[in-house]
Amino acid sequence: MEPVFVRWFGDIGIEDVADVGQENASLGETYRQLTAIGVRMPNGFATTAEAHWSFFGETGLDERIRGILAGLDANDLDELQSRGNRVRQTILATALPNALRDAIATAYDRLSEGSAEPIEVMVRSSGVSEPGGLGLDEIRMNAVGHSALIQSCKRAYASLFTDSAIAERANRGIDPAEVAISIGVQRRVRSDLACAGVMSFVGKNGARDVIRIVANDYERDRRISRAALDSREPRIVHEDSAPFPLSDQEVLSLARWAVAIEDHWSAQEGQSGPAEIEWAKDGITGELFVVHVSEGAAPSREERQDEVVGGWIDQLRRRGHPRFAERLWSHYRRARADREQLRRAMAMDRETAKANLEEVRRLLDEDVRSAVRDEPDLEPPRDESARTIQLDRALEAVVLEVDRVARTGHAGDARLVLVQSRIDEARDLRRELSGAAPGDYEELFERYLAAVRSALESWRRVRAELEQPSGSPPHAG
Repeated sequence: MEPVFVRWFGDIGIEDVADVGQENASLGETYRQLTAIGVRMPNGFATTAEAHWSFFGETGLDERIRGILAGLDANDLDELQSRGNRVRQTILATALPNALRDAIATAYDRLSEGSAEPIEVMVRSSGVSEPGGLGLDEIRMNAVGHSALIQSCKRAYASLFTDSAIAERANRGIDPAEVAISIGVQRRVRSDLACAGVMSFVGKNGARDVIRIVANDYERDRRISRAALDSREPRIVHEDSAPFPLSDQEVLSLARWAVAIEDHWSAQEGQSGPAEIEWAKDGITGELFVVHVSEGAAPSREERQDEVVGGWIDQLRRRGHPRFAERLWSHYRRARADREQLRRAMAMDRETAKANLEEVRRLLDEDVRSAVRDEPDLEPPRDESARTIQLDRALEAVVLEVDRVARTGHAGDARLVLVQSRIDEARDLRRELSGAAPGDYEELFERYLAAVRSALESWRRVRAELEQPSGSPPHAG
């Protein structure tokens, strides 16, 4: 039987998670089931788990990766970064097997049919096999033509081996060759020439009876209740007359699509409604599309904060500061307990509790800063661990923000590409800093500091430009 390396969205459903991963199965389920009733979604295809095993098995990558990571001490950050980089570079330098490369190229040509030139596609990763429940960071890239698409696919495969993922598997005793991803390739919507955003369901007490539509780079949203959609003259809630890039008719179209998607997913056994639905408007055709459906409950502010602080603590432990990490965790745990107590109080005195909530959040931030400032066991300020951890954290914050904006219709924006180049320069210097000889450390640290500052300043300028409403003049300077 011939191996199946590629499957089209129209042939994929939620039952195919084991073959194409959760993200691609969700795309396929939406395309297969809902385009027939009017929900517009760009077509695409996904590589299979079999494609992954072919690439890593036929080329010997699995054994080479095992060899690179053999005996790794995941708590040695410098060693982790060095070996992780070797793994990723090894993957990028390895050619795809001819059969897999041909399957991807043929599918891309079929997706381009009807276009005078090769089309631009969105390439995304989707975890297929990850023992122990370790999550994978989804990545998204744009590509045009066979060569760029193949290179993007290899970058997606390499993304399976981030430093944090390698460390987590090592700590859990998971064989690095037992994990796999699928790659989704979807026709790109030119939202960079128009607009994009997300839709979600909101309501009191979890009712999910109001559709909230948000456009990226605009401060206001549009809301409409499910009940209003069935009336002769549906009423869209506008907070004020602030500009919004969609007409009322477009808002209603998106809201009806959101209801169709919500009803379909909620009807699936064991499935909840979507957390978020990403939409995009093509600036060339003027058409609206749904481009992604995120399942499950959206993380709360507190859950996101827990994740960030947990990441800091994990870094501290790996850098050899367990007592510092425990103290920071103790401060945070106390503040989090206060937050839980405050939630219970909100049922009795909503307004007072709401005011106090901001105070608890402020105290939480102060607790974290206090833990960093007052820890007596921390090395002197000139020590590498103390000096670089704040820079590492700042750079990671820029990475997360750029990734978030790229996912919302700005991927490929020249301004984001510039910021990414600054980030890459800083990361290269950070790797050099990790292996620096004592005599070279001071100079490399100053260069790393300058590179992080450059990335931050570039991002602040770009963010200010992106936050301007359409038609506004650029910021001076």
